[in-house]
Amino acid sequence: MLKDLFYIESINKECENTLAAIVSINGTNPVFSGHFPGKPVLPGVCSLYLVRECMERFLGPEIKYKQIDFCKFPGMADPASPDKIFLRISWEIINDNKKIKAEMKHGSLAILKLQALLTEI
Repeated sequence: MLKDLFYIESINKECENTLAAIVSINGTNPVFSGHFPGKPVLPGVCSLYLVRECMERFLGPEIKYKQIDFCKFPGMADPASPDKIFLRISWEIINDNKKIKAEMKHGSLAILKLQALLTEI
C-alpha cells in the first residue's frame, strides 16, 4: 500500500548530520480512499514511514524506530495539493543509535515535528 505513495525527488546533505529531502505525494494512492473518504489527508504513520525511508536512503543500513520521544502533527497534508513535502532531519549518534529531530512541511504548512531514537535492524 505504501509503494508508490511517495516519490522522493531529492535527499541532500544540508550540513554535518543533517539532511534535507523534497518529496511528492501520489494523491491517487489507495491509502487516501480510506483516510478519509471525501476529505483525504496523509496518515501520520505514513509521515513516520517517510522519515525512516529518507534516513535509510541517505545513510544506508535498514533502521527501525526504537523509541519516539515527541511526535506532533500540527497540520495535515492534502494529497490533492500540488505542494511538495519538505523534510529536514538532524541526528546525533548515541550508543550506536541515531537520535533524530525531524520537521516536515507540506508547502509552507508544518505537518510533523518528531524526536525519536532509531536503531539498525
